[in-house]
Amino acid sequence: MSELIYTGIGARDVPDDIGQLQIQIAEAMALKGYKLRSGAADGSDHKFETGCLNVKGVGEIYLPWDGFKGKDRLIPTDNVLYILNHGQEGKAAKILIESGVCDYIDNVQKATYHFFCRNVYQVLGETLDKPSNVVIYYAPEDYLQECMGGTRIAVNLARKRGITTKNLLHEKDREFVKKVLKL
Repeated sequence: MSELIYTGIGARDVPDDIGQLQIQIAEAMALKGYKLRSGAADGSDHKFETGCLNVKGVGEIYLPWDGFKGKDRLIPTDNVLYILNHGQEGKAAKILIESGVCDYIDNVQKATYHFFCRNVYQVLGETLDKPSNVVIYYAPEDYLQECMGGTRIAVNLARKRGITTKNLLHEKDREFVKKVLKL
């Protein structure tokens, strides 16, 4: 049986009710044996991490650089590891280019490069070869119903890999997740 892993990510600006739902989802997923992958950013990432920590769940939090949001890769908290993503950033960038998700990654600012590569780790794991089972996120969408912000990179990569994605922006996705998790 494969490892149970989900990616919990999204926008920094999250409505209070969605933020509370993200915490509940993370708690329920941890209690069902799922490992969380996230990215230590404010908002959605923080809510998923909080829920995971609340019930002593297992998680991998990917940092774009040491000290991001006060997190240090060498100090695990409970069962959550903080992982610096610089080990294989070149490989992560290549994945983004070859998948067509971000063929311009070599032309972005250094911080953006680190964030985009971190998003690859959030979906594919530390060795970039263990995809998450599902990506649960909250992010606004543009007029084409495409995810906006940095979350777009992880969501589009997941979709290219055939990974189920659920945007908590949509009531149908919220209701689906709540039903499956019995929330």
